[in-house]
Amino acid sequence: MISSPEAARVVLVKRAHLFKLTYPTSKEKMIGPEAIFFQQGAYHARLKKLVQASFLPSAIKGSASEIEQIVLVPPRSNTYMPFGNGVHSCPGSELAKLETLILLHHLTITYRWRAMEDEDGIEYAPFPVPKRGLPIRLTPRPNHKLAKSD
Repeated sequence: MISSPEAARVVLVKRAHLFKLTYPTSKEKMIGPEAIFFQQGAYHARLKKLVQASFLPSAIKGSASEIEQIVLVPPRSNTYMPFGNGVHSCPGSELAKLETLILLHHLTITYRWRAMEDEDGIEYAPFPVPKRGLPIRLTPRPNHKLAKSD
């Protein structure tokens, strides 16, 4: 796996032909090199071959046994798994989700939100976001008991 952005850019420029079916070069600015991982191994090679072949009309018939064969083989240790269900699973992820949910619940009940005008534009690394974040103006709701802390 390539972890540095400079190395990812070199691979994107030099080896872009490897990703024609799954990664159009027109999307490089939108996705960004930091969002792409490169894993070389038998497990990922089998998955890539299956995905590329699945777009052919002849592949639709009788492919259930091939899918079961590939999916039932576990990946090697230290293999990158998106969303952390592999080796690097975060034990506090559920607590973090709950805390974020509680914070957003109280913010939406207690305050009114209004997005402020922003002229800075959009940044595309690793995915499209406003350059200065999303500045908002919060005003207390007049009839809410938590907004009146006097």
